[in-house]
Amino acid sequence: MDRELINLGLSPSEAKVYLAILRLGQASVTKISEQANVKRPTTYLALEDLMRQGLVSEVRKGKIMTFKVESPNRLSRLTRKMRRKVITAELGLEEVLPNLKALQKRILTVPQVIFHEGKIGVRHVLEDLTASTETWYFFGSSEEIIKKMSSQELDELLSETGFLREQAGRPKACIITDKGIFSLKPFQNKKIEVREIKVLTQPIKNTAAFCVYGNRVGIFSVSESPFGAIIESEETADLVRTMFKIIWDSLK
Repeated sequence: MDRELINLGLSPSEAKVYLAILRLGQASVTKISEQANVKRPTTYLALEDLMRQGLVSEVRKGKIMTFKVESPNRLSRLTRKMRRKVITAELGLEEVLPNLKALQKRILTVPQVIFHEGKIGVRHVLEDLTASTETWYFFGSSEEIIKKMSSQELDELLSETGFLREQAGRPKACIITDKGIFSLKPFQNKKIEVREIKVLTQPIKNTAAFCVYGNRVGIFSVSESPFGAIIESEETADLVRTMFKIIWDSLK
C-alpha cells in the first residue's frame, strides 16, 4: 500500500509511518520507528507532517506521548488537495500560455539568412525556388544573366530546375523580366496554367534578381562577384510579394 499512499502525495517515509501506526493502533515513536523501519529523526519529521495534514493525532498519557491514525477517510483530503493543485496549475498555464506562444513566435520568426558566394550561390537560390510547391514570383533580367553563363552551365541549370519543378508539381510561376527569357527553350511555349510572363518595355541592365516563394526571399547576382542569398522570413516575404504584385498590376 506504500505506493498508493505515495501516489496520493505522501512521501515514502510518511507512507511507512502512517501504515506502521495503522497496524499498531496507537504507539510511541520508538515502536513506530521500529515497525516502519525508519530512523527516529525521520519518523519525528514524518509524524509532524502527518499531523499537519490531519491524518495522525497525538495522544498524551502523563509523560508518555503516543500517536494514532485518524479515520482513513481523511485521506480524501489529499485527493482534494491534488485537485486544487491541478486546477491552480491549469489556470496558471492558461494565463502564461499566450506569453509562451508569443515568445516562441518571436524566436521562430527571427529571419534566417543563408548566403553562398560564387555561382554555387546562384544555383542554390534558383534550385530552392524551383523546388517550391507554392506559387513563386521572379523579377530580374534574363538577357544579362544569360550572358554571364556558359552554355554548359545554362543547360545544367535548366535541366536541374526543370526536374525540381516537375517534382514540386509545377506550381504557378509569375515572372517579370525582359525578352531574353524567350531565348531559353523551356520558355518558348506559352503555358499559362504553369507560368505567366510579363515583359518590361526596357531591358534591365543589371545582373541581379530577386524571387519570393512561400516565406522565403531569394536574391542573387551573376556579376563579377556572384552570390546567392535566401532570407527566410514570413514578414519580409509578404512585403516583397506585395511590391512584386504592385509592379505586376502596373504592367500590361
